[in-house]
Amino acid sequence: MICDWNDPEQKTGSADGEEAATAPLREEYPAARETPLFYGKDLEADLSAAEGFPCFIDVLSGRVTPIKTRIFVAGFSRKCGLCITQDPGTHTVSRFHATVSSGPDGVYICDESLNGTYFGSDPADPKSFLRLPKGSEAQLKDGVFVRFATEVFQFRAGERAPL
Repeated sequence: MICDWNDPEQKTGSADGEEAATAPLREEYPAARETPLFYGKDLEADLSAAEGFPCFIDVLSGRVTPIKTRIFVAGFSRKCGLCITQDPGTHTVSRFHATVSSGPDGVYICDESLNGTYFGSDPADPKSFLRLPKGSEAQLKDGVFVRFATEVFQFRAGERAPL
């Protein structure tokens, strides 16, 4: 199932009738309320190092991770293209949390986790995030914030298609 977040019916529930899209966000959702966005000292240099490919930007550390392959995995495992580090003892991000796939019509993300993948417009406002139903995919738009469990990234579309 492909989610269209402009469709009001998909914002309030999932295909199987569960209220997955409006599930409450975790209380520990990040300290972004107290911490301003930190994009590193030279975000433009980091983005140019991504060579125009789509990328994820960690909103707290400023780390830029380009998406250079058609199939890209985000998760806790070191085998992932976007290896999401988390505090020891915290296991909110799955080893293989979400799959990002690229094609001629855009970049899509599919949630494969227990703790969810969320989309939002304001990283400091947990209420701005909607949950992607597990096993569903949604198209990533330039500038959207993506939350993998409690870790928040901004997606940048780039000009180049992944190889």
